[in-house]
Amino acid sequence: SPGVTSLVETILGGYSQDKGKKSAFRKKAVSLIENALAQAPSPENHQLAFSLIQWRYRDEEETEEMLRRQLADYQRFVVSYPESRLVTEALQRQADIYRQKLKDWAEAAEVYTRLIEEKNQKHLIPSLATCLVQLGNREKAISLLRTYLKEKPADYSSQLQLAETLLEAGHIAEGIASLRELLNSSAGQYLKEKASKTMKTYRQVIPDNFQWPAELTQALFICQKTQNYFFTNAPSLKPGDPLLAQRREKISVFPWTKERKNLSLTLSVTSDVSFLLTEPLSFIDKKEKTWTTSWEIQPLGCPEVWRKEEAWTLLFPWREITEKNCLVERLYQQQPDNTVSLTITVLLPEPGPWQLEIQTSRWQKLETIEPEPQEKLGSFIIYRGLSPETRPFTVVMKGKVPSSIQYVYPKLTLTRLVESAETRAEFLNRWNYQLSSGLQYTLALPEQEKIQLTHLVKQEETIYELDEKVEWQ
Repeated sequence: SPGVTSLVETILGGYSQDKGKKSAFRKKAVSLIENALAQAPSPENHQLAFSLIQWRYRDEEETEEMLRRQLADYQRFVVSYPESRLVTEALQRQADIYRQKLKDWAEAAEVYTRLIEEKNQKHLIPSLATCLVQLGNREKAISLLRTYLKEKPADYSSQLQLAETLLEAGHIAEGIASLRELLNSSAGQYLKEKASKTMKTYRQVIPDNFQWPAELTQALFICQKTQNYFFTNAPSLKPGDPLLAQRREKISVFPWTKERKNLSLTLSVTSDVSFLLTEPLSFIDKKEKTWTTSWEIQPLGCPEVWRKEEAWTLLFPWREITEKNCLVERLYQQQPDNTVSLTITVLLPEPGPWQLEIQTSRWQKLETIEPEPQEKLGSFIIYRGLSPETRPFTVVMKGKVPSSIQYVYPKLTLTRLVESAETRAEFLNRWNYQLSSGLQYTLALPEQEKIQLTHLVKQEETIYELDEKVEWQ
């Protein structure tokens, strides 16, 4: 009877509060229908046969054995009912089980390819691309996604997937451009958040105006950053408020080579001030009044200007201090028309310039922001080039937050970066540097390797971070 499928579903729904009766009925119904289909096989029963597979495994624990049985049942359905309109769905369920449950990328890719080529299921191209990336075939995945997005330019999720795949494959400039395009599109907030987070893990290593020496084959770009980090989880920061402070020393190494290859380097660091931890973890040796650590590293050399941010970091002890230079106040007010206003006032330390970053992810809708930020990255609004002469700097935001929130003080980050650079054109395989802080570090290549040029960027970054505070209704 055509009504059997809906009848079984109705009864199963009626037992939703009684798992014992639901399980007993499901098993009885499966047994009866299996026998009936065996006695009277017919192409007209394809809907019932397909539903039977779902009922057979409903509410069962997802073990590998159960998933393999389910795959076999869907394959039998495809063979038994080749003309059924449900064959496409049966094949897709096989592919999804291989990809999502079993992580069998090769089998999943084979079924997705069949669906795309034989059944014209082009919406499954992003799923196939995921499998190809896992199988190491990023270039084919990129080609498929590019073609797919020509027909579906508004599929922003696939655009993000393409950008991430480009970055993984080393096409960094193109990947960054794709992320920027996504951030300027009408994509949803969630995708823009992911794109923004990905963008922050990359940086332009080689300056646009850098003068390349003739016949250059290998160069080393080094970024040494001293980071003074101040943190509080209080709603506001006022002169005299206690802060947690930490010093961090970060060293990033970016080889430039005409051909893509990994260089083997040894990075050794010595400090006359004790550090407690390293990232990545390494052994710390103490001799008299010096502390030393080293890493064996293999940074990727390639001609790309943009690179993934990778740093080897020394973390010095946390300490509590009283900060007297910086003042930040956040005033959150509810308005009679159910909107809210947030006024952020910043009295900047000296000297500048400073960057102010405000996170707006808790807002349901932002109606106005004054002054207009220089940049919006997902839920972050950014003001650059702020100096102490702007006394004070004030931002006023108006809009709506979800009804579940009574008030919110957003996360706020104030950053200053002072930078200098120097270039050395020497045919060397070992470099020694000493900082004014007393930190010394050495980079060494194997004897047979030589670098023709090194470009060192020294940065001192000061960060004030006020954590988010939220009270729910």
